[in-house]
Amino acid sequence: MFKFMPKIFSVVILVGMLASCGTTSTTVGLIKVVDKEQSERDSYWIKVEDLGNHPEEVRLKVNNENTWNLILIGELYAVSYDFKTKDKNKHTGKLTSIRPAAQPK
Repeated sequence: MFKFMPKIFSVVILVGMLASCGTTSTTVGLIKVVDKEQSERDSYWIKVEDLGNHPEEVRLKVNNENTWNLILIGELYAVSYDFKTKDKNKHTGKLTSIRPAAQPK
């Protein structure tokens, strides 16, 4: 029994370390589009200003060219986006959903 304890302990530690490397965080909020970029043929990006409690500029990858074409610079949108929490550059993410924000009357 005690012969296998170090091996089992090592496997548990290894699995824990691997699981912590791929942690993705989802952010939901109100953003203002600052700029749009097309880096490569099938790579579409938007630069946005997050208007939450901690305003910051974020660069988001848009999966679909049609969605990218409908996004307007200077407009407000309600979005959700994912980014890797272990990534050194937390200001880059992947857009998961976007819709126009309600405009105050």
